[in-house]
Amino acid sequence: AILNMTTGVSSKTYADTYLFQPLGIDHYDWMVDPQGLVYGAGELSMRLRDIAKIGLLHLNNGTWDGEQIVPAEWVVNSSKVQSTGVSSGQISGDYGYLWWIRPMYNARFGFGLDGQYLWVLPDYDTVVVFTSEWMKSYDYLITQYILPALGDFSQMVNTTASETTTLTEQPFDVSLAIGIGVSLAIVIVLVVLMKKR
Repeated sequence: AILNMTTGVSSKTYADTYLFQPLGIDHYDWMVDPQGLVYGAGELSMRLRDIAKIGLLHLNNGTWDGEQIVPAEWVVNSSKVQSTGVSSGQISGDYGYLWWIRPMYNARFGFGLDGQYLWVLPDYDTVVVFTSEWMKSYDYLITQYILPALGDFSQMVNTTASETTTLTEQPFDVSLAIGIGVSLAIVIVLVVLMKKR
């Protein structure tokens, strides 16, 4: 509503003009309430590759095809820890401006309903998108699978008060592994395609 009043156009029109069109995002659905206002806090559906584009925009400090779409200063400030010990019920930890922050491996992520996650890993020049629920934390997927696939094994060992376990000792459901494997393969292909773009 504030964006509506400030810009003189709907949030959806503003986002379409200044964010989605420059990124080539033309297939999305954003719920509108009975007053004609988009749900700014959620209810935005888009394709996996378009979610990855938002991540790449942040990975490149707000630039897309040489054009500054989002101010670089905003990207930097939104990616810094602004609050600690925050809990949403599903996730807890450090929080920036609309990003959850993982300082231990310099990552940030946003999440949506039913396991939709967008991770930005600047030190690895990588964006990861998940679009399915799974039983463990997504931090586990990042530290135990994604980072090692990128050559970083430093986060791979989990230490608790009673035990130290490594990836090879973790029990893993085969059907879940197949589903995750397919999802990760799709994400990796999308990242490669986006980098070639």
